[in-house]
Amino acid sequence: MNYFKVASQENDLETFVEVFTEEGQSAYKKTFKTISTRKKTKQKISFTWWTERIAIMRKKTNALGRLYQRTRNNETMESRKHKYFEEKLKYQYEIKGKFK
Repeated sequence: MNYFKVASQENDLETFVEVFTEEGQSAYKKTFKTISTRKKTKQKISFTWWTERIAIMRKKTNALGRLYQRTRNNETMESRKHKYFEEKLKYQYEIKGKFK
C-alpha cells in the first residue's frame, strides 16, 4: 500500500496511523512464527506433613535471617544471630519431628 497516497488523500492522521499499524502487524505475522502461549497453572502439591505451624515458623525464621544479615552493628548482630539460629533449630526439629 502506498502510504503517501493515503496521507495525501486523507487529512486524518489517526487513519494514516491505523493503516500503517495494521500493515506493520500484518507483515510481522507473515514473517515471524508466533507460538501461542498457554498459561499452565501449577497445581499446588499438598504435603501431608506440612502444617500451618511449620509455615509460620518458616516465615519467622526467614525474617530473622534477613534481619541478621542486614545488621551492621556488631553488638546487635550477635544477639540477632543467636535468635536466628535458635529459631532455625526449632524449625528444623519441627520438620524432623513430622518424619518420625
